[in-house]
Amino acid sequence: MRTAALALLMLFAAGCAGGPSITDVAAAGISVGGVDSRVVTGAAKTVAALSTHIETGDEIRLGRAAAARILGRYGRWGDAKRTEYVNLVGQGLVQSVGREDLTYYFALLNTDEVVALSSPGGYVFISRGALRLIKNEAELAAVLAHEIAHINERHVLREIEKRYVVDAAAGTAWAAASSDSATIGAIRMGGPAFTKLADFAVGVVFKGYNRKQESAADKAAVEYLYRVGYDPGGMRRFVQAAQAHGRDKGKPKPGGLLSTHPVHRTRITDLRRQVNAMGGRGGRPALKKRYMSSTRPLQ
Repeated sequence: MRTAALALLMLFAAGCAGGPSITDVAAAGISVGGVDSRVVTGAAKTVAALSTHIETGDEIRLGRAAAARILGRYGRWGDAKRTEYVNLVGQGLVQSVGREDLTYYFALLNTDEVVALSSPGGYVFISRGALRLIKNEAELAAVLAHEIAHINERHVLREIEKRYVVDAAAGTAWAAASSDSATIGAIRMGGPAFTKLADFAVGVVFKGYNRKQESAADKAAVEYLYRVGYDPGGMRRFVQAAQAHGRDKGKPKPGGLLSTHPVHRTRITDLRRQVNAMGGRGGRPALKKRYMSSTRPLQ
């Protein structure tokens, strides 16, 4: 599985370095289905959007295109030792909490910004800067678990499904907030329609999620840590460290783990309350020594 992940990342890197274009890497197509035929006007748009559902295969194709854009922005950090370690931690998580219909990939971003991002279909990214800030494996697992939760909860896809309405009988995807439209056939073949959806998806990732979605990812991450056996307090500790880092460096960059999260004090309180409600740390390890030996020194 690790070999497959690294091979895919090499494909991404080739696209970002002048090889296949992002459109080529993305492959062709996304289909959207499950909406009754209706006149898409007024309140009907909202009703139809709630019924729209992007299927798994199309999620993967769309997520691959968004992942290529993420790598195009930051670049891939090709440190083999640390890539292997992050993949081992990530794959250990998804064996217990991952969706059975997805294969998850983990990659390092070549930036000192404290960034953690994910795209639909199972693509998870963490930056060199975030690894430097993290103090133990439980905190690393918390960051990865938070991004896995965004994928599992389909947060990017939900934003697309709210934005785009499908008239299945006419074979047309309508942009609910504008007059733009594109046929489903064109979306399946790629081209401008597919590019628009991929751009919209990565825009959601970079801009950040709403507070409800971020709170849901926080809650899921703590549950994931507890289920796998890590110290569930790792989520709270990383959030505190990242918030302090953001204050020291100025306003955090848009998008990712810190962009539109709940108010800091409320978020920390909620995380502490959740861990206590689950029985506290309960002897679960943070694994500081293993993290340090696998990631330090960071250049």
